[in-house]
Amino acid sequence: MKTPSPKKDRLSKPSPAPSENPPPPASPGHEASTNAPSAKTRLRRKPATETAARITPEQPPSTTVEANVDVGFGNALFIRGQGDGLSWEKGEALTCRGECLWVWQSAKARGPVIFKLLLNDLTWAQGDDVRVEAGQSVRLAPVFEPV
Repeated sequence: MKTPSPKKDRLSKPSPAPSENPPPPASPGHEASTNAPSAKTRLRRKPATETAARITPEQPPSTTVEANVDVGFGNALFIRGQGDGLSWEKGEALTCRGECLWVWQSAKARGPVIFKLLLNDLTWAQGDDVRVEAGQSVRLAPVFEPV
């Protein structure tokens, strides 16, 4: 039995014959007109921001708590509560964004967040618990008992 040779089984395409009348060269300053798009047109891509915006899943809106308070040098502000993983037993630190601006932000909340702020995770802010709906923001000016 004869095994076919791989070289013989391949089909080769004949190369095109050179044209007897090649197109005239374009005059300087003028491009030859063709129906095919230019190389620049074919290779042009959309900016990365457009592409990323299309394929990035929409992020849920963040729930934000902002507190305007001067807690003094070396002190920090904490939040305790329920919803979005908060606990009434141990607080999460807020981020200091300026002299008197403290921020807690999360995109995980799916329902209301009920909370209270604490100075150094020890001293509770005066007043009632605060409620903020998921995806909403609240700005406070907490007051603490003098120590």
